Amino acid sequence: MSRRPPWRFILVRHGETEWNKKGVYRGRADVPLNAHGRSQALAAGKALSGIANAAIYASPLGRTVETAGLIRKSMSASSFAIEPGLQELDRGAWQGLTRAQAKRRYPRVYEAWRHQPSRARFPGGESLRAVQRRALAAFERLRRDCRSETAVIVSHNVVLRALLCGLLDLPLDRFQSFELSPGSVTELVFESGRFVLRRLNDRCHLARLEDVARPLSGAD
Repeated sequence: MSRRPPWRFILVRHGETEWNKKGVYRGRADVPLNAHGRSQALAAGKALSGIANAAIYASPLGRTVETAGLIRKSMSASSFAIEPGLQELDRGAWQGLTRAQAKRRYPRVYEAWRHQPSRARFPGGESLRAVQRRALAAFERLRRDCRSETAVIVSHNVVLRALLCGLLDLPLDRFQSFELSPGSVTELVFESGRFVLRRLNDRCHLARLEDVARPLSGAD
């Protein structure tokens, strides 16, 4: 049987963690989902339950693997795989800091991150360009190897936004133009040789869960 490359890509940001809630930079810290985050993941799964035989891919961190597993409960998934290239940005010295702490301790990096993220490199960690390169390489691998028409990619805010910039041919400094909330769904299709954005940061399935006072994502 010949392989049929996917034409539909569903990008899901993992559910909320306590560090999201507190506005703390997570980076590679393996912070688990909290109860609200698990509810978000289950809601995302129900919203995607009508998609048949999708292939699911997840970053190696526990919060993404758990989100993908909860989504899988509601979907007829053809396969599930861990993709190391979807791993979260290595924040280095920023990991565990709040936004205010990062701004105070690393003002130059903070200003670059907010205004010219393509030039930002985290002390002891990664640059955003490095994240985009590996995320795009991972995307091409799964696109080449996937046998399903739909691929569900469960990853992190930074990784997914960098990936969107690359797939939509946007400058990496447009990275801050996107907001992807925990548990949100974004959809791309491949048509006529290009990627088309159909949905961005869809949170309709989370409406019954969300407290209007709750921040969308915490530290980015």
